[in-house]
Amino acid sequence: MEVHQDRHTHASMSPARIETLADGVFAIAMTLLAFNLAVPIIDPSKAVADLPGELEKLLPNFALYAISFVVLGVYWVAHHAQFRVIDAADRTFLWINIVFIMLVAFVPFSTSLISRYWYVPIAVQVYGIVLLLIGGAMYLHLSYAVKDHRLIPATTPDELIRLARRRILVGPVVCSVAILVAFVSPFVSIVLYALLPPFYIVPGALDRLVFLREARV
Repeated sequence: MEVHQDRHTHASMSPARIETLADGVFAIAMTLLAFNLAVPIIDPSKAVADLPGELEKLLPNFALYAISFVVLGVYWVAHHAQFRVIDAADRTFLWINIVFIMLVAFVPFSTSLISRYWYVPIAVQVYGIVLLLIGGAMYLHLSYAVKDHRLIPATTPDELIRLARRRILVGPVVCSVAILVAFVSPFVSIVLYALLPPFYIVPGALDRLVFLREARV
């Protein structure tokens, strides 16, 4: 009963506008990724002979575009899944989300940087740092909401909260390793980034709870 009263005094804001803003930022960021794929400029008289080679040079760009697009998709799905459990918001929570979407909006720049300089350690590390910060913001986002069931139903199992937190931390841990590996091999570092989306595409504990609730409805 005390949890119910607390959530209706300090957390009286609706989370709906947070989702709307986040959806818009994710959509723009994912669209901007495609703008990094510039069409090669070739002398028309040499296009037939040179275009295949120029397109081949763009393969790293296409690969990193796909990785970044799916990574953003993963975080959008995770953000959406959390809001299937989070049913209230307060001022601090709003600002945590502002920081989160600010970092999401930075992904097109970091993708453009790594696409152009995928063989340079600092470029690969900047990309990883952005993903690391996004994962950290996502962890803070969930941790703030679930502390003492601040913004979630009191019936939400503690075990589910623990599993969801641990799952989120996988991304920042892998990115931290990739950032260090980039000093030795930028390519291996990029491979580590590419391994993150498949892991997160598989539904986690929070997803299963959401699906179970919706199935009952």
